[in-house]
Amino acid sequence: MKHAELIKQSRELMLRSYYGTLATQGVYPFASLVRYSVDAKGQPVLMLSRIAEHTKNLKNSNKVSLLVLDIHENKHENNIQECARITLMGTLEMFSAENPEREECLQTHYAFFPETRDYFEKLDFDLYRLRIEECRYVGGFAAAHNLSGADFAQANPLEWSARKTILGHMNGDHQDAIVHYCNSLSLEMSGFDPEIVWMDRFGFQVRIGQRIERILFSKEVLDRTSAREAFVEMAGTHE
Repeated sequence: MKHAELIKQSRELMLRSYYGTLATQGVYPFASLVRYSVDAKGQPVLMLSRIAEHTKNLKNSNKVSLLVLDIHENKHENNIQECARITLMGTLEMFSAENPEREECLQTHYAFFPETRDYFEKLDFDLYRLRIEECRYVGGFAAAHNLSGADFAQANPLEWSARKTILGHMNGDHQDAIVHYCNSLSLEMSGFDPEIVWMDRFGFQVRIGQRIERILFSKEVLDRTSAREAFVEMAGTHE
């Protein structure tokens, strides 16, 4: 597999999900289930309670790993070890109030998980980012590859202001198109109104109730014009 394709596959695996197993170091190695959104480079962003065991462990060491399993392949029905997975290793850092990226990451996290706004504003929760330093991608049996953090964490070509404008426009004025995108992939909506919560050059995430789904563009999106063209093409309309 070419290196560029390996990077793309590993990033898509992480973006297709929104939860994983966080491993921290206490008296014993401690694994816990966490949810994540992503920052502008596609790195995981977590909101953690100050009283949680994994947060206490960060005082010992903020070197952690996050395991994400690709359950969308349905291979786990036969042999779970055939499922693709990725282990993201790096430093888990809390956002300070002065960090210029904090507001963007907060608003993105709220879009992924709306109830976390109350967690952050009213309870003892803090926002963290996993700065990825190494990755271990396993595409299935006997298909393991190593990636660097620089390989994995790639800048979004669309600035935060542009993404906010695009997502606000789509969610505010084109709900019917978003429903169409979901229906075209047979995504179960169960009466919920889908909402686009994040996008990058290859696709976007839609929140349906408490579930996050990933939808891919047919070609790369690099600016507002190509983003508009991609969404219009997917809707099957021409303006």
